[in-house]
Amino acid sequence: MVRVWTLAFCLVFALQPSFSEAKIPADYSDLLSRDVVGANAIRKTKPSLDGRNVVVAILDTGVDPTVPGLQITPDNRPKLIAARDFSDQDLVSLNRAQVETSDTFAMVRHGDHTVRVNGNHLSKAIDGRVWLGSYKEASLQGAGGTDMDGNGSTDDHFLFVVFRDKDVPGQDGWRILVDADQNGQMEGPGSRPFNATGDILLLGDGKPGRTNVQIPVMAYIRPAGPTLELHMASGSHGTHVAAIAAGHRLMARDGFDGIAPGSQIISLKIGDTSLSGGASTTNAKKRALEYAAQWSQVHDVAVVANISYGIGSETEGRHEIETFVDDLLRRTPRLSVVVSGGNSGPGLSTIGTPAGSLLVTTAAAGYTQTQTGPLLRKQRRSGNQTFFFSSRGGELAKPDILTPGIAFASVPDYDAFPIKAGTSMAAPLAAGLTSLMWDHAHRSKYTLHHGDVKAALIASARPLKGQLHLDQGAGIPNLSRALRQLDRLARSKRPRPLALSVSVEDRRHPDNPTSAFFWRLHARPEASDLFQLKVTAVLPDWWTPEERTRYFSRVKWSGQPGWITTQRKSAGIKGTEPVSFGFRVPRTPGKKQGLVEATTVLQTDDGLRQVVPFRYVRADSDGNGSLFRGPVSVGQVVRRFVQIDPDVAGWTLDIKATQKGAHALPGTTFLLLHDPEGRRIQPYTHYVQIPGHTKHSIHLDRENGLKAGIWEVLLYGHHRGEGPVSVEVTSQTSRYSPTRIGNVERKKDELHFSFSLQSNDAEAKRLSANGQLLGTLVRKTLESKTNVVTHTFTVDQTAHPVEFELDMPEKSWAAVTDVAVLVSEPGSTKTVVTDALGQRIARFRFTPRTKGKYTLKLVLGRTRGNKASLSCELRLKLPYASPRKLTLKGKGLRVPIYPGIERALTFVTPSSVPAPGPDAFYFGRIDFRDRDGRATWHTVYIESPPPE
Repeated sequence: MVRVWTLAFCLVFALQPSFSEAKIPADYSDLLSRDVVGANAIRKTKPSLDGRNVVVAILDTGVDPTVPGLQITPDNRPKLIAARDFSDQDLVSLNRAQVETSDTFAMVRHGDHTVRVNGNHLSKAIDGRVWLGSYKEASLQGAGGTDMDGNGSTDDHFLFVVFRDKDVPGQDGWRILVDADQNGQMEGPGSRPFNATGDILLLGDGKPGRTNVQIPVMAYIRPAGPTLELHMASGSHGTHVAAIAAGHRLMARDGFDGIAPGSQIISLKIGDTSLSGGASTTNAKKRALEYAAQWSQVHDVAVVANISYGIGSETEGRHEIETFVDDLLRRTPRLSVVVSGGNSGPGLSTIGTPAGSLLVTTAAAGYTQTQTGPLLRKQRRSGNQTFFFSSRGGELAKPDILTPGIAFASVPDYDAFPIKAGTSMAAPLAAGLTSLMWDHAHRSKYTLHHGDVKAALIASARPLKGQLHLDQGAGIPNLSRALRQLDRLARSKRPRPLALSVSVEDRRHPDNPTSAFFWRLHARPEASDLFQLKVTAVLPDWWTPEERTRYFSRVKWSGQPGWITTQRKSAGIKGTEPVSFGFRVPRTPGKKQGLVEATTVLQTDDGLRQVVPFRYVRADSDGNGSLFRGPVSVGQVVRRFVQIDPDVAGWTLDIKATQKGAHALPGTTFLLLHDPEGRRIQPYTHYVQIPGHTKHSIHLDRENGLKAGIWEVLLYGHHRGEGPVSVEVTSQTSRYSPTRIGNVERKKDELHFSFSLQSNDAEAKRLSANGQLLGTLVRKTLESKTNVVTHTFTVDQTAHPVEFELDMPEKSWAAVTDVAVLVSEPGSTKTVVTDALGQRIARFRFTPRTKGKYTLKLVLGRTRGNKASLSCELRLKLPYASPRKLTLKGKGLRVPIYPGIERALTFVTPSSVPAPGPDAFYFGRIDFRDRDGRATWHTVYIESPPPE
C-alpha cells in the first residue's frame, strides 16, 4: 500500500478535521473507537490492564516523540524507548576530523566543513579521535522543514561532531554534538544516542523570525564506519499509527488514549519518504522485524509489531516477505505481528502483502455508527460497516478480523490533518488489543505463544450482518471475550502448535494451492474432479525434536456446504506430516449468478481452529445487456460479475444516473473494475454524480488491460452522499480480430499496413475508419542485481504525453516489498513522475516540459539484501510531435462487415516517416466506428518493427 496504505485513496476520501474541544465526549470513542472492541469496558473493571508489560514496535515512517500522546505512559515511564531507521533515508557519513585546540575552544575540520566546539567537551574523546559529518538541510522537507535558518536557501548543512566519551564505557558511550542553529558553533556538551539515554536532538533553533521550527531527531551510531543514523518522523503516518495503538493523553486530554496506553513503543522506520508513498527499502522490513524479535528475546518481553505498510499481492501467501515473517514467527514465541490488509478493495482477491502471511493477524477496516458524524462528516443511522476500500479475500482465508479503520489521533505539528482512514488505522487498533492480551497473560503468569493470542482474538470476534468472511474475517473482536478465551487456553497444559496451515488445490493455478477454495472459472467443476485439501500443524521451532515427532491430534472438518461432497470428515495429524481431505463439487451453489461463500471449519482436539472459506463466483452477464438497474445507497457496495470470452476484443460499460424529480438528493456513485486476477483498473476515475455528471462511459480493449476471464464490476455509493442514487449500467462487447498488427511494408516513401478484419459479432455492421501512426514504441527488459534500475530515453516533442507500462514478472514481484518509480528531466534531478508500483502491472504518463534525455529510475525495495537478478518489462511510447494520418486504400469498408467474413484492408501513410531507432517499433491505432462516427466499435493497434 506504500506502501503507506492511507495514501492510495486520499483523493476520494479527502478527510478534513472537524475537531472542537467543547464538543468532545468524555471517552473520545467517536474519535478513536475504543468502545466497539471492548477496551473501554476493560478499563473500567481492570484499570491497570493497559499494556504496560508489553512493547509495541511500529514499523512505519517514524514516530515523533514530542507530540502530546506519545511522551509518557500512565505510570510516567517514557513512551518511546528505542528508535532505529532501517530505511537508510537519513544516514550521515562520518569522517575523521582534524582538531585544532586553544584554551577554551576547538576548531573541528574535514573537507569544506568547519565548526567551533567547546574544547572541554572534546577533551573526553577516547584517544582524541573525533568524527565530523554533514546533513543536507533540504533533506528535512518530509519532516516539516527545509530552510531551517531562514536565509532563503536550502543548500545549507547541519554539522555533527561525534566521539566516544571515555567516561562512558561500551557501545553506549558515543556523544553527539550538532550545530542545531547552523551558526558554526556547538556550545553544549552534546547528546547521547537515544536508545541509551532517551536524549532527543532538535534541529533548528525555533526562534521567531526564522523558521520557528524544531525537528526532533533520535540518533543512533552504527559502529561500522562509524555512521550516524538520524531517526525522524519524515511523514505523519507512523506517528498517527503509534497513537492509535498505544497513545496516552492524545492532544494533552485526559481519557483520550490509544488502545494500549501503558505499552511502550519502539519506532522502526522502514519507509524512505523521499520516495513516493514512503516506499520501503531493501532489507528494511526484514531488519526491522528481526530487531523486534531480538528485543523480545533479549528483554524477555512480549513485543507486538505493527506493519501498516504493504503492496498488492499477486502471489498470495508466497511472497518472500510473507515466507520470512512466518519463518521468524516460528522461532519467536512472544512476537505478535499485526498487518493492515490493504486498501485495494472492494474487489475480490485484493489482500496485500505481507498481509497474506499465515501467522500474522490481518486487519480489515470498518467504521462505527458513532464515528460517522465527527469523522465522516455525516451522521448515519446505519450500524457498523466495512469500509469500501478495505481489501477483500479471494484465494486467501483472509482477512482475520475487522477493526475500525478511521481515527482522530496525534500527528506531527507540520501535519494539519489528524483524521486518517485506511487499513493502516485498523491494524494498530488490533495491535493495541493484542498488547492488552499479552499484558493479561504476563500478569496471569501464563506460558503462551503468539498463536494462542491470535487464536483467542479471532475467537472473540462476531461478524457483522450482511457481510461475508472475505469482507471482515471473523468480524469485530471483543477484548473481554478474548481474555476469557486466553484463560481457557492457558488452563490446558498441552503444548499447542502455532496454527493449522491449509492448502487447497486451485484449478486456475495448479502449482499454487491456496488457503481457501476459490472457483472463478466460467466452466463449472467437473463432477468427478477430486480436489485435495491438505492440513498441516505449524509446529514451533523451539520445540524439541522429540516434541515435534510425538505431536498428535485429531482434526475434524465441519460445516461443509451442500454443494460439495467429502471423502472423510476427520483424520489424525502427527508431527509435521500433512493430512488430506478429498472433496468434489458435483453441484453448483443454489444462487444462479454472482458470489456465494460458505465457511467450513477445521478443529483439533487441542483447540486449534482454522476457517476454510469456500467461494464460488458465477458470472451475472456475458458482457451484453443490462448489468444493474436500481438505487445505490450511501456506503453500499453492489457486485456484478461479467464473463469476458477469449475472442472479445472490446468492452464498453455505460452508467447513467437517473435524477427523479427536481429535489433529488445529491450523491455520487463510483463504478469500479477489477480484472480476473483482482487487479484494480483505473480506480476511482469513473463515476456519475447528481447533480451534474449523470452519464459516463468506459471502454476497455486488449491494449489497455482487457483480458479473458470473470471480471468484477462494483458500484459504490460515496459515503458523503445525501441519499441513494438510482443508476443503470449496461454492458456491450465487440468480437473483432485482429487487435494488434505487426507487419509493415515500405513502398517508395509510403508505409503500408495490411491485415484482414473479421467480425465474430452476431450482426453485420457498417463501419468507418480513422487511423494514425502516433510515434515510437520501445520494448525493453530492465534487469538489475542492485537496488536501482535505470533507463534513459529521448523525448523530442512537448505537445503530447509520454506513456509507459511496467510489468514485473511474478517471481521478481514476489522478491520486493516496494518499487518506487521516478522519471527525471534532462540534466536535472527534478522529477516529472514520482510514483510507485502498487501492483505488478501499472501504467504511467507525463507531459514533457522540455525536450532531451529523460531518466526512468526504479528503486527496488528487496525483501532480502541478496544480489539475485530482478527484471521488469518496459513498454515506452514516445509520440511524434504531429501524428501521421493513415489513409484506407481502396473501398474495403463501402459495404457492411458480416460475421465470419474476412475483409482485407490496407492503410497507408501519405508521406515519409522516419524509421524508429534500434530495438524500437512504430506504434499507432486504427479506430473503427459506427458510420455515424459516435462510438468506437473496434481498435486495431499497430506495433510494428520498421521494414527491412
